[in-house]
Amino acid sequence: RATAGELFNSGVTVPSTSTTTGRSLKDRFADVLNVKDFGAAGDGAADDYAAIMAAYNALPASGGAIFFPAGTYRFSQPLTFGDGDATQASSKQNVYLIGQANISGNGDKLMFPTQNRSVVRLVFAGTSGSHAIRFNGPMTGGVSNLFIDGNLQCTYGLYLQHTYMSRYENLFIYRCAVSIRTFAIAPNTVVATGDADNVFQSVHTSNILQNNTAGLDMGNDT
Repeated sequence: RATAGELFNSGVTVPSTSTTTGRSLKDRFADVLNVKDFGAAGDGAADDYAAIMAAYNALPASGGAIFFPAGTYRFSQPLTFGDGDATQASSKQNVYLIGQANISGNGDKLMFPTQNRSVVRLVFAGTSGSHAIRFNGPMTGGVSNLFIDGNLQCTYGLYLQHTYMSRYENLFIYRCAVSIRTFAIAPNTVVATGDADNVFQSVHTSNILQNNTAGLDMGNDT
């Protein structure tokens, strides 16, 4: 009888329910990278910066999803994803940060991540920072189901440098001077014309009483 480890590494493929093509367990686990598999504690005390970035670095160039189970993840340095600039697209695309969703008691309603009912919190724990989370595009991806707390130390909650065809939804951005900064930098030779559409849905930003001076800064986006 094979052990769990032998089965995982054997390359044996099995189709899942209602599918026709078998895949190995290793491939299935690689679809979504869980930050806790890289050492994140999510206990509101430990510094989870290295674990979060290790999960990002483990993504292939084609990208994928980084999953945050329920918990509070403190990070001592700004989280930066992508390496694009005005002359070239990011070498890694399709990067998604996804928090565990909060489903209501009857199981049919996605609960908005307010202060009192957020399931996943990302809290900046540094002394100062230009941003909590930054995407250096041109690149695609998205962020969903997260409570992002700048802890009164960040200029920007989400800093989106030329993200396109990306989705940001079910977010609460708190205690940042500017909740979201988005702008385009690349000419059409880098990103095709018309590929600048981003979707923002159910995004809440705290008001000026909670130290926000702006909710959304569109920069030079059109």
